[in-house]
Order: sequence, then C-alpha cells, then structure tokens
Amino acid sequence: MASSQSTHPKTFQILSVLSVIDCVASMSKPGLGLEAFKFLTYLAIPIGATVVYADPKNMRKIIDNFQFIEFPPDEMQKARQERLREKQSTGK
Repeated sequence: MASSQSTHPKTFQILSVLSVIDCVASMSKPGLGLEAFKFLTYLAIPIGATVVYADPKNMRKIIDNFQFIEFPPDEMQKARQERLREKQSTGK
C-alpha cells in the first residue's frame, strides 16, 4: 500500500499536465485568434499610453502643442486686481 501511495502523486501530476495540454489543444477554435488579438490590444494600449505619457519630454511637447487656454498678460491681471480691490473697498 505504501508503494502505491508514493506513485499516486506522480500519476496525478502526469494526468494534470496531460489535461492542461488537452485543454490548450482544444482551444484551437475559430474565434481564438480574434480573442487573442483583443486581449493583446486591451493590454498593449494602456501600456503603450503609459510609456508615452510618462516621459516628461513627451508630456511637455504635448502640453505645448495643445494649449487651449491662453492666459491673459500681466497688464490685464493687474487691471482686474485693481477693479476687484475697488469693488471690495466700496462694498465695505
């Protein structure tokens, strides 16, 4: 009995390896290529975006090329601050 128990785990390991190979072999269905492509796409896009946008040089270039907000010059800021001070002083 002791000898059959010692060989049983090896037999189980061989059977489990064979069942994994069987499972992988049975996955050669028509839609497997599409599923693999979709899975790799779902992984590649976020990883690629992280690599591109994590680089400070690329980020600076992107920010400089797409400035949607133009900040006003200092003269306009000073005039706006003076108007706000006047409003605050007359309101008190």
